[in-house]
Amino acid sequence: EVRARDLAEQERASAASCRDECSRLDGAMECWRSLQAARMPAVVELARFLEKGGPEILTHTLPARFRVPVLALEWPPHTDLETSLVWATVGEGGLYSMLHALCMGELSPDSLELTACCVEGRWLGALHGETEAPRLAALLLFQALRPDVSIQ
Repeated sequence: EVRARDLAEQERASAASCRDECSRLDGAMECWRSLQAARMPAVVELARFLEKGGPEILTHTLPARFRVPVLALEWPPHTDLETSLVWATVGEGGLYSMLHALCMGELSPDSLELTACCVEGRWLGALHGETEAPRLAALLLFQALRPDVSIQ
């Protein structure tokens, strides 16, 4: 009988410890629930990618094509972007032209392909400099306008 009581007491202590841990984890999840409720799946998708998707991509033979959240991509070093209102930015293939087409639904984010690489855990996008920089900029701007959609 004493042994059974000791075992029951150990089980109660274990259950209480599990309850406390569940409460702590539930509190930690509250910020993610808030993001989902606020219709911010882009941020939630970014976190998932950085935790699971990115490391999974790196296990494949590269180069290969993958969908990467645009928020995961850093601007490549030494890459300039023309943002003046000149023909090159408003004409076909220009930053503002692409942003307008994305906003109007005339262009799908999936159709704007970029090269990217991962260096020491940092994802760099638009590796082909001036030719891809307007695409990355348009996708980043579109993502800023549409936080309710995860642009990849």
